[in-house]
This record gives sequence, structure tokens and C-alpha cells, in this order.
Amino acid sequence: MKTNKIKVVVTDDHEVLIDGLIALLAPEPDIEVIGKALNGYQLLKLLKTKNVDLIIMEIDMPELDGVEATK
Repeated sequence: MKTNKIKVVVTDDHEVLIDGLIALLAPEPDIEVIGKALNGYQLLKLLKTKNVDLIIMEIDMPELDGVEATK
């Protein structure tokens, strides 16, 4: 039986943290990280082109924070 993977985007203003989370999620067979963003504006741009199931996002980011991006 084939299952659909959970499509995840990781958003944080620290790229090393993004890369670490992606490395932790990569071995999971049911998860596929399909993008990353360094701020809310990058996230919103990415969401225009990709269908996402889950966003892992920091709240306190410069330019457009996680709360405002969620609104």
C-alpha cells in the first residue's frame, strides 16, 4: 500500500537550524521536506507554488514574523 508523504516546509531566520531540522526529518519515510524559507515573505512566496501539509516556523523572525505570516 502506497501512502502519501507529509509535505513539510521549514521556516526560520537561522539557516543552520533549518538545515538541522531537515537532517532530522530526512530519514522519516512518511515526511518529505519540500522547501525552506528564512522569513515570512519567503514562506508566502513559496506557498504560491507548492502544496504544503505542515509548516514548521519560528515566531520571532525579522521582516515578517511567524505570527504575521500565519495571518
